[in-house]
Amino acid sequence: MKKDFPSVAIGLCVRNSEKTIRQTIRSVAKLDYPMDRLILIVVDGNSRDNTVDIIRSEIEESNFKTKIMSDDGRGLSFARQLIVDNCDALYVAWIDGDNVLPCNFLKTQVDYLHRNPKLGVCGVRIVPLGKSLVSRLQGYQWTIPASDWKKAGYSMGKIGMQGTICRVDAIRTVGGFDLSIDGAGEDVDLFIRIKVAGWEITLNPDTCIYHYMRDTWRGLWKESVWWGYGTSYVSDKHKSFFPSMKKRAGFAVLDCFKLTFKSLILTKDLGCILMPLHYGLRRMGFLMGHWYARRDKYSVKRQT
Repeated sequence: MKKDFPSVAIGLCVRNSEKTIRQTIRSVAKLDYPMDRLILIVVDGNSRDNTVDIIRSEIEESNFKTKIMSDDGRGLSFARQLIVDNCDALYVAWIDGDNVLPCNFLKTQVDYLHRNPKLGVCGVRIVPLGKSLVSRLQGYQWTIPASDWKKAGYSMGKIGMQGTICRVDAIRTVGGFDLSIDGAGEDVDLFIRIKVAGWEITLNPDTCIYHYMRDTWRGLWKESVWWGYGTSYVSDKHKSFFPSMKKRAGFAVLDCFKLTFKSLILTKDLGCILMPLHYGLRRMGFLMGHWYARRDKYSVKRQT
């Protein structure tokens, strides 16, 4: 990488993250990247807790530039686009309020993208945090299939927005985020359009990001319904990138059994016996979210 490090914005979209946001901001302050080449752009989603106050207190003695804004309740896609619109940098790295960054995260991600000019998006390995049974099972569901992602090949579902670094030009050339999306799925929609535009997308195996998993069944259910609601719109918009519901149902059954036995063998955690319950709850949450979207005619309203 060039000695004059490229300018980078860290985009942080947060909402009600007071339990973990302090660790997130402190990990940003410990990055081994020149702070004069870095700006942290925070967009708050109308938090009802002390998230913003904690952020302000943590950045008082920081030596990197910071912007704090609000999406005024207009949703995650609007919040991310607000970051892009206020980003005067070559790259933007996305993190969430429940992430913790290793000190080499940004330098490694920037270097990987910088050495591959055809890359528009570069994801990262997710290391789950959390000791509860729900956290552990969710962590296994995320990490065990991803451990052989090179063998399995790339798919849109293997990259989420957290920890991802993007070329700002790649985002802007495809028109930015779809503001019709006010919930989940804005990342997958963007990645599909960037890939269709000719950019390459991959994962960087050389670094990681730590993620606090949901630690209760209720939290997991709410998250799954939210994801299902947003995915309904994205799957309708990009039909060729998503299998039919029948194929997805068949795959889910096989995937559940495979994940249960594989996680039990690899981790020796007897809690994995409950993986079918965990997996079923998530899938039912997705389906409920899809049903809510159909009931509200979410996709129809957004595409007309």
